[in-house]
Amino acid sequence: MKKTLARCAVDGQHRVGIYGAGTHTRAVGDAFMQAPTEICCIIDDDVRRVGESLWGFPIVSPHQASQMNLDAVILSANSIEDLLWERASILREHGIATIKIYGRNERNQEQINARI
Repeated sequence: MKKTLARCAVDGQHRVGIYGAGTHTRAVGDAFMQAPTEICCIIDDDVRRVGESLWGFPIVSPHQASQMNLDAVILSANSIEDLLWERASILREHGIATIKIYGRNERNQEQINARI
């Protein structure tokens, strides 16, 4: 997660959301405390979590995140990364770069290359 956040900063993606408020995000949470980017929100699909916060970061729905002027969203999961990718389509439709930590997606790479 630290490397991905650092890459976002280098790429000019300063306003970042983290997709997933579960186990993976909690395990890598130390990366958010002194991130080189602004962590604007944590995105989660569980409507019961929306409105809460984690480490002071608001938990929002994907729809809410799509309206937050984010530069990028990092998918914070390993076992369900592909599922989060699918659910993040609303973010990509709004021009928000969606970044996998563990997997690779050609469409995502094309979007990243277009920004370079």
